[in-house]
Parts: sequence; structure tokens; C-alpha cells
Amino acid sequence: MKLMCELYGVSRGGYYAWRDRPPSARANEDERLLDLIRNVHHESRETYGSPRVHAGLKRVGESVGQRRVERIMREHGIQAVSERLYRRMTGLSRQFLMVKNEIRELEITHVDQVWVGDVTYLKVDDEWRYLATVMDRFSRHLLGWSLGKERTAELSRRALRDALRTRGMNATRWVYRTVTPQNWKALV
Repeated sequence: MKLMCELYGVSRGGYYAWRDRPPSARANEDERLLDLIRNVHHESRETYGSPRVHAGLKRVGESVGQRRVERIMREHGIQAVSERLYRRMTGLSRQFLMVKNEIRELEITHVDQVWVGDVTYLKVDDEWRYLATVMDRFSRHLLGWSLGKERTAELSRRALRDALRTRGMNATRWVYRTVTPQNWKALV
């Protein structure tokens, strides 16, 4: 103990006085608030963060600052759990099983053999945006992307055009089984 006290520059008597000191009135108040915070947080099915917990405490007549609520929640690891953003569409997996996926059976041996695409949504500046991406399946490099307010075919086309530019491919050189000369102009 002597070595630790010297290391931190405190006297042994001061350390023992601090250790044996009863909790302060503020610490006792924090403990009381912690119980209320846990109660409000639990009642919200653990979806409330500090702003809503603070509002809940005010509704029951508790006068406490929002930063104090934030600090207590942070110190005790109380966090909001967000609701699931993805909602499963019934019958979707059955629909995918009906269509044979030839790409899964294909042995991919080189770059530009198979490209895959996806569209997802994310929040940008508190607004939902759709992100379309095209990735090379072999190298797993992102080849093209497009961000837009609406999920349209044009969003995916822009991502595909970006991927074609990235690879330096001429649109007439790029061929896929389902693309015919009739629908190529509509695709690109």
C-alpha cells in the first residue's frame, strides 16, 4: 500500500480516510435516481435512451437534469435497444426457393466473372436514403454505388453504370444471360 500511495502522491492516512468515508449525499441521491431510471427504462421495454428517460422522470415529478441522467445511465451501462429495422416479408424465402440460383453453383475463378448487387436503406442527415451497390463476387471489391431518395430501377442502373465505368468496360462488351439487345438500352 505504501508503494501505491507514493506512486499516486497521496498519504496513507488520506487514502484510508477516503476509503472509510461514508457515501456523500450526492452519491446517495444518484443511487436513488438509478432505481427510478432503471424502472422507467424497464417500463419502456429498454427502448428509451437518456432523453426519453429524463422526460419520463419529469412526468412522475422528479426534478433532475438531463446530463445527470445521461451520466448515471452511462456509468451503469444502461442503453436503449433499438427496435428491429428489418421486417421479414412473409413468403419471401419461399419465393426465392422457387427460383434456381445458378450463381451459387458456379465456381468463381477470376475477377469480373460474377457481379452481385444489393439495395439497402440507411439514415443520412435524419432522412432515409436508399443505397444500391454492385460488387465483384470474386474479389469482393465494391465496383459501383448510387444513393437516392427513392428505391427505383434507375437507382440500380446508376450503380451498374458506375461499376462499368470503374472496370473501364464498354457497355457492348458486357453481356449477361438475361440481357438481350432489346432490353440492353433500358438497362444501361
